[in-house]
Amino acid sequence: MTPIRIVAKQRFLALAAVCLLAAACDEGPTGPGGGEVPRRYAVVPIELPDGLPAAAMGPAGMNAAGQVVLGTFYLGRTFALWSGGGVTTFAAPYTAFATGLNDVGQVVGCTGSVFGEGEQRPLLGEAGRLWYLAGAGLERACAHDINNDGVVVGESRGTAGSRAFVLADGRVAFVSVPGDTAAVGVAVNGPGHVAVNSSRTLRKGFYVSSLAQASLWRDGELVPLGRLDWSPAGAGQVADLAEFSHTAVDLNDRDEVVGTSNGSVCTPDGNSCHTRWRAFLWRNGRMTDLGSERPGDNSSAVAINRWGQVLVVVYEGNTPKPFLWSDGRLHDLNETVAGTGWRLVNVVDLNDAGQVVAIAAREGAAVGMPVRLDPV
Repeated sequence: MTPIRIVAKQRFLALAAVCLLAAACDEGPTGPGGGEVPRRYAVVPIELPDGLPAAAMGPAGMNAAGQVVLGTFYLGRTFALWSGGGVTTFAAPYTAFATGLNDVGQVVGCTGSVFGEGEQRPLLGEAGRLWYLAGAGLERACAHDINNDGVVVGESRGTAGSRAFVLADGRVAFVSVPGDTAAVGVAVNGPGHVAVNSSRTLRKGFYVSSLAQASLWRDGELVPLGRLDWSPAGAGQVADLAEFSHTAVDLNDRDEVVGTSNGSVCTPDGNSCHTRWRAFLWRNGRMTDLGSERPGDNSSAVAINRWGQVLVVVYEGNTPKPFLWSDGRLHDLNETVAGTGWRLVNVVDLNDAGQVVAIAAREGAAVGMPVRLDPV
């Protein structure tokens, strides 16, 4: 397998469409043409050909055209790009999984398992074919995201740890965070800026833990996102925010980054601890707590679109409930599909048109399947 170059015509058309959207709508996070909170969604089941279990493959992401790539959980050799009216499949040489896609329908992922077992090599797929991504330092790596210019980001593993990589125009650059032993590029936006997660090992007596931090890599500069100042400790408990991890999951073209802050909350004697976590939005150098409306519940951020809307999962006990955070408020997505015969179990991605990829179960069913939610 050899690296692939983007078809110039496809790239031009896709970028032209994005530029037209930006010119018409870029008047702020909730400017005309986007950013509205849908009152209702139509539930569109994602169905694949016989032999490809959609419910088991798991969606990895969605692009501006509403195409969905699947292959996150399925321990097989196949990715699937679902376009509503058709399905394109990609056959990998070994067990592989998908991680993302761009607006021209290129998908990325890697061989190996989702647990990092086996040989991992980064993959790029287009028009039903898969290629290995080649470059010095990518012999054992995984691709995590790709933008419309074909810039791919991910994680390269070595004996001394791992580094975030950025592959652009056939050249590989690595991003290492001083003092941290592991780093991964989790998302890349249109300008080529990258959300990076890194971690280091903490040792306290017999206890060993890991502390993660999120950064934004742009124009060769690494910008630490800092930490979220929230109140994770309950009555009679203590929490050291300096030892809370912050991990990014997505960013948009405005360099707004979303992720999750998490750490341990303990009794003063340290004999009893539990984990608390909260979704955050990093915007203009400041973090916002996206779960502040529900201070008693844990929450995680999932994805963000160009309007600054964020998919958030709120956990009532151990039960996940999907929400759309917009303009400072959480909107219950299950209320938008009430009466359709579907119940939303989880959410995966959203695009600038307001479409959402989710896991949903029919009323009375215990097992969910991938669906796309279309605003109506």
